[in-house]
Amino acid sequence: MSSTYFFVLLFVVFVNGSPLKETCTATVWDSGTGPCRAAIQTDLECSNSALDIGQTKYVTCDAVQFSWSYPMNNLTITIGTQYTYQRKPFTLYLDNRGQTIYRIHDGGQETEITSRDKVIIQYSDANYQIILKFQEADTIGPYLGFINYKVAPQ
Repeated sequence: MSSTYFFVLLFVVFVNGSPLKETCTATVWDSGTGPCRAAIQTDLECSNSALDIGQTKYVTCDAVQFSWSYPMNNLTITIGTQYTYQRKPFTLYLDNRGQTIYRIHDGGQETEITSRDKVIIQYSDANYQIILKFQEADTIGPYLGFINYKVAPQ
């Protein structure tokens, strides 16, 4: 009886007791279906994942279609574009998929920008970039989430 109790306790601690990593870097893969389409993968054991588009080949895209595999926890995306490197302001047109989204401003202040509009419009900051945090449930839900946007000069 005591060995059964021990194994049940060990299982509960192993499955539910492992702490999440605080911050991880998300991985982006070319989906092969177009030059500005990609898949984003985050570590399911990480509470916050980050991706800097300015450090990828997608920085030159005027329209991007990302599929986020097993969206879970938080994904913060720093959106740098060709305008960022030209030091020119730009406008972001984000397809609204019903996600909870925050805009992160200088100093880390978060403002919720979740909306019922079909498109969420955001303007680049003083660093000519836009930082967005996509918040999902902390349990596995749908297989894919989608993050699609277009950029244009202001």
